Amino acid sequence: MSTPAPILLLLAAACALTGCAAAHQPAPGPGQTEGSMSGLNAWLNAAPLDIPAPVYKVQSPDTIEIHCPTIKEIDGQKFVVRPDGKIYAPLVGEVQVANLTPAQIAEVFAIKLKTFYATRSLDISVEVTDFKSKVIYVMGQVVKPGIKPYTGRNTVLAVLADARLNEEAWPQHIIIVRRNEDPNIKQRVTVDVKQMYENGKLADNFLLEEGDVVYVPPSPLAQTSIEFKKLIYPLIPVTNIALFATTGI
Repeated sequence: MSTPAPILLLLAAACALTGCAAAHQPAPGPGQTEGSMSGLNAWLNAAPLDIPAPVYKVQSPDTIEIHCPTIKEIDGQKFVVRPDGKIYAPLVGEVQVANLTPAQIAEVFAIKLKTFYATRSLDISVEVTDFKSKVIYVMGQVVKPGIKPYTGRNTVLAVLADARLNEEAWPQHIIIVRRNEDPNIKQRVTVDVKQMYENGKLADNFLLEEGDVVYVPPSPLAQTSIEFKKLIYPLIPVTNIALFATTGI
């Protein structure tokens, strides 16, 4: 029994949208490709990080690593900060580390270990190896949007280098939104990344703070295209969906 022509047209459209043959997989969407932003993204990856980082205070569930070459029981040991803000380490027992900097935690370890070791043998440092207690948010026209760990060394350019601008991004109008103690107040600043790229002046490459939102809006041309698609899509017959999808109108 033959298949009616309208059904064949529907099947053809569905096949074009989902990719019936492996050889004809649809190309990545605009949000997944860098396109004309590839040069700017390469520069972002190479941009120097010459801004002093603020003091980072450890919280649960960060992971810290103890470095002390002369004491093998703790050297290289990693500890996840518990919800009560403490860790348990060999030789020193329970240690309250929440709200302390890595340097302060090292001092606490040194004081506790003086009972067992001479001061001259104590060469202790602490490193945060997994930042999980604080975050920032990256949204908009980037290849890798989402929630990112806050490390205390997140600059505007470093965050954008990691997220990578997509081909619809507007690098002249990057928006940073910072929360305020007053929920009715939102601090907002606009950064022109393209200008930094062109003139090499990095004065606006400031350090972000915990909870900051980095929003990359679509360029005016991309925004016009988005609005046009929203307007025209409901008017397109089902038999033309495949053409619409492949041409990227």
